[in-house]
Amino acid sequence: MSAPDPTVTHTPPAYGPYDDEIDLRQYLDILIAWWKEIALIAVLAAALAGLAVLTLRQATSPAYAANADVVMARLVSDIALDERVRTLGDNLSGNTSAVSRRAAMVELVYSGSVAQAVAEELSDLLTEAEQNPSALLKMVSAETPTASDGRTASDLIRITVTTDDPDKAAAIANSWAKHYIQEVNLIFGQAPAEVLDSVQAELVSANTSYQEAQTALEQYLATSPIDTLQRQIAEKTLLRDNLQLGKDSILDT
Repeated sequence: MSAPDPTVTHTPPAYGPYDDEIDLRQYLDILIAWWKEIALIAVLAAALAGLAVLTLRQATSPAYAANADVVMARLVSDIALDERVRTLGDNLSGNTSAVSRRAAMVELVYSGSVAQAVAEELSDLLTEAEQNPSALLKMVSAETPTASDGRTASDLIRITVTTDDPDKAAAIANSWAKHYIQEVNLIFGQAPAEVLDSVQAELVSANTSYQEAQTALEQYLATSPIDTLQRQIAEKTLLRDNLQLGKDSILDT
């Protein structure tokens, strides 16, 4: 005898209205179970971070900056060869020339000769490593601050020195500015060699002409009858005055 096959009916599961929500209870259970370990890890991380900051502060020296401002004066050449001949030139005429000259003067702040002069002057203040001009150059920066209008560059060159000591920074900045001014005046204040040679030749020629004129004048004064003529003029003038006085007396009588 055979039993009939049972009929299997697949009934879809019934979903409630909140079945799409995430159940956070399992995560909360994990946090509650491991709260001691989590707290310990947080404390250790904070301690390691504090230790790293403290070590970094101890290893890194504080930096101090000092500034020295240098004024870029207008460069004017005034050459007077004679009272009647005079030349006057403005070396900063033109916007392009002024900008290029300003850029050149800023770059001269990083001159090795200036660094060498500062190292020699402050040898007692600097360490052995800082006495190297290349090490000094790493401490120095230069810029042209913006003018008061906020749009154009000013006529100042600001030299900034950064070191681990405020007094040392100020001393280096002042010394750097002093030697930098000497360097700039030496470069921009020099005249071309051909101009100096030409002026020197003109000076020799003018001096020779002056000596010849002076000798001729002395010879003329030595042989000139000017003293006799002046004496005769004085006598004639006195005689004329006496005659005029006598004439006036006669007319009055």
